[in-house]
Amino acid sequence: MRAADAPRTLRVASPRLLRQRRLARILELAGWQVRPGMATGQGETDARWCGQGAARGIAGLAAPLTGAGALWICDGFLRSIQPAALGADALSLLLDPLGSPHDPTRASALERMIEAGSGLDDALRARARAGAARLRELGLSAVSPLPRRAWNLPRPGHVLVIDEALDDPVARAGGATRAAFRAMLAAARAENPGGRIVIAAPPSGTGQLSGVALGGDEVVVEDTNPWDLIEGAGRVYAVTALAGLHAALVGREVDLFGLPFYAGWGFTRDRLGCLRRTARRSAEEVFAISHLLYPVHYDPFADRLTGFEETVETLAALAPRQQTRPGREVFVGFHRWKRRGVLRFRPAHARPPVFEASLSRAARLAAGEGARIWVWASRFEPETLAALRRRGTVIGCVEDGFLRSVGLGARHIDAASLVFDPDGIYYDPATPSRLEALIGEAAGFAPDDPRLARAARLRAAVVASRVTKYNLAAPGLPEFEPGRRVVLVPGQVEDDASIRRGTSEVRTNRDLLARARATHPDAIVIYKPHPDIEAGLRRGRVPEDDARRLADHVAHRASADALMGAADEVWTMTSLMGFEALMRGKAVTTLGAPFYAGWGLTRDLGQPPARRQARPSLDALAWAALIAYPSYVDPRSGLPCEPELVIERLAGGTVPPLTPGAWLSARAQDAMAALGLVWWR
Repeated sequence: MRAADAPRTLRVASPRLLRQRRLARILELAGWQVRPGMATGQGETDARWCGQGAARGIAGLAAPLTGAGALWICDGFLRSIQPAALGADALSLLLDPLGSPHDPTRASALERMIEAGSGLDDALRARARAGAARLRELGLSAVSPLPRRAWNLPRPGHVLVIDEALDDPVARAGGATRAAFRAMLAAARAENPGGRIVIAAPPSGTGQLSGVALGGDEVVVEDTNPWDLIEGAGRVYAVTALAGLHAALVGREVDLFGLPFYAGWGFTRDRLGCLRRTARRSAEEVFAISHLLYPVHYDPFADRLTGFEETVETLAALAPRQQTRPGREVFVGFHRWKRRGVLRFRPAHARPPVFEASLSRAARLAAGEGARIWVWASRFEPETLAALRRRGTVIGCVEDGFLRSVGLGARHIDAASLVFDPDGIYYDPATPSRLEALIGEAAGFAPDDPRLARAARLRAAVVASRVTKYNLAAPGLPEFEPGRRVVLVPGQVEDDASIRRGTSEVRTNRDLLARARATHPDAIVIYKPHPDIEAGLRRGRVPEDDARRLADHVAHRASADALMGAADEVWTMTSLMGFEALMRGKAVTTLGAPFYAGWGLTRDLGQPPARRQARPSLDALAWAALIAYPSYVDPRSGLPCEPELVIERLAGGTVPPLTPGAWLSARAQDAMAALGLVWWR
């Protein structure tokens, strides 16, 4: 139900609602101008959150005096993967100018649409059938924190009794009292003598039936997708739960002990009645109106309103990355400013995550619970991690991905990509990493493999959009003498883990620059200092006199993409610019053992591991490094996404907002760096 014909000024008195940026954005796109306070007269509308009665709150009491309208706002029937209690934003809203669709004491716009059969035709019915089948296939509902067929599945043939959260105001508005739930359970027992009763616990919070005494063949099932329970049920009992409608859609007999929006239309057995609901509708028709026509759906990636089918596919893409898994994860070595960001990349777990500063404490916790530890790789020596692995501790390594951000991590800008490596870490050639295995796998792809085609498109997008790891604003380049070979030498942070673990003979920027100059005495040698070093945040500065003696041009704060475009060849120890240059078709010489060396794509003067015998194509390397290995989060919406969207965001200059704590920490860091104190590592 869209609000296009209602007054455009929406007054919001609740501070809680005003703080929800996603909600305000959806309302704005739906045609509302959200303003704080209460409506003072005609032409303005008061916002009321569903679960409030018609006259609840000051705004409701004042409405008859002011003549102001009202807009009831509810979470949509396809809300999110995780519930709101875990901070998940909604992908759909119900906006109703007449009343809450969950409150049967007054007619809502949804009820009137169902009564009138608004929009029902063969095309809408076909969409509804396809949409319901897709929800069933994916296991999606209003929230869908649990994957299908995960665990705790009872054997088929049971009687399903659907419990709901004790403190849910929306359910309470529809008659979900404790007495109604006790009556429902009693009826299920009486009407199914000898039947096996399965009580489906709510996904979060204490259930209305919590603590009830169970009979001999009765069981409470937690952590199970409701679609799995519905499919195994012969009969379903509910009070107001949306799963009751889902059960009716797949042909189950449904008994209702409350008055949800789908009750009273003839396809459920209702213990309560609503005299206003006189039309006879099928479950498919009620689903069509309530899910396809009535809600406002939002695309968080395109920042626009969208339709039901598009929202289903968005949730389908998010589900594998956000649905709950058993166990717990323990994170070690993560600065406070990184903690909020890293959790965006991880699926939820049954037990909340723990951040530890001490690896030994984390190992003890993991041993007691069977938890997995993730460490920020550069904070720990590989030998320490290897020793713990030998004792049975499950440890993986985390680092920034190769398409990171608009701005430096040293400036506390959240990463748009991270790598979670269960085997090793890409910059340490001493042990095989997951990336190394993926490169070897990709080397075996057939030439017409669609994964290689996708990698080719992605590589072309990186080059065309001029995206690099950090994407900093930069001045232009001078004109270089035509006809002379141009050799680019990117500087690196000399105490970085990739230098400590991936180099041998040449380990400093000055030595790298001297080696490149000695090999190319007649070339134009360009030296690009690392941006963290230029910002005074890391170590590895080459004295300016040495840099200007060894290089023809010192490219302070220059664009990495522009420099690679001007170069014929890149000389590097282990810099990611070597990989970026390969993607741009440039010759690359390595003096260390970066992840892209040793595969036949570079000239290697260092010592890449002899085990790298595969000969992948450039697209195979790109598939492994940019698609299969990293995880991505959209800098704009904060949701998991694909690398194609991150490239678009980085090319457009999208910078995630800093939290107040991260902003203060970054400013303190700048002040300390100005005094020559590099402390952030």
